[in-house]
Amino acid sequence: MGCRSFFELARRWSHLRRSAKVLNFAEDAHPKNMSTFVADEHLREAGPHLLVRRKRGARLRFGREEFSPAAAFRRNEPHEDGVNPMKMAITLILMFLLASAAKAQAQHATVSDEELMADLKGAAPPNVVEHATIMNMGSDNNMKAIREGNNGWTCMDPGGGPMCADKAAMEWAQAWQEKGPVPQKTGFIYMLKGDAGTSNTDPYAKEVTADNNWVKTGPHVMIVGAPKDMMQAYPRDAKPDPTKPYVMWPGTPYEHLMLPVQ
Repeated sequence: MGCRSFFELARRWSHLRRSAKVLNFAEDAHPKNMSTFVADEHLREAGPHLLVRRKRGARLRFGREEFSPAAAFRRNEPHEDGVNPMKMAITLILMFLLASAAKAQAQHATVSDEELMADLKGAAPPNVVEHATIMNMGSDNNMKAIREGNNGWTCMDPGGGPMCADKAAMEWAQAWQEKGPVPQKTGFIYMLKGDAGTSNTDPYAKEVTADNNWVKTGPHVMIVGAPKDMMQAYPRDAKPDPTKPYVMWPGTPYEHLMLPVQ
């Protein structure tokens, strides 16, 4: 009975996804015995679905039949159609993992070289962009040169906004990414289209939180690797005014000067 119900549940799964109907529980599978029960037809990511985590020994009633998932797996009995429940479960899990991987890949989709070139226009003075090396994100999530330049500048959009940096600034950026020692060189970065926002106190924050002092700055230039005495002359507040010059990531090895230009 348990194994038959297991396959009956699988057979009716697509119908459940469309209607999100709630299963009727046997007495020992009452919601008070459940750790989690979800049946929501408004879920956006996974679509309508049912999630049940049951306590040991609970049995579910589907229509007129009861089934115990644990019993079905213990017996590992083939259905009358010749389908093995364990193999079926493994197949479903693999399908889920493949779907998750595909979604993650889509989230890291890169822009085309043509889109990047259009995005870089206005990020720095035209004579800088026109003769700079252009870097774009490859399918392996590594930056690659799509055009070699001859003026010592490198332009890219690593995700926080289009920018152009000189050689010293690129060395500084590499040290920051690798959490290495900061080169004793002063570098310059153009971000004349502004940025998408970042934490002013955590150099490695990926998203805004209640306490990481997220700040978004309009069109600006950045001076990195500058002498400490120069940095001390500018505001070092955790929550700066982005319309005025300020020090970003103050007190860290990677503090640098933000200079709004509008």
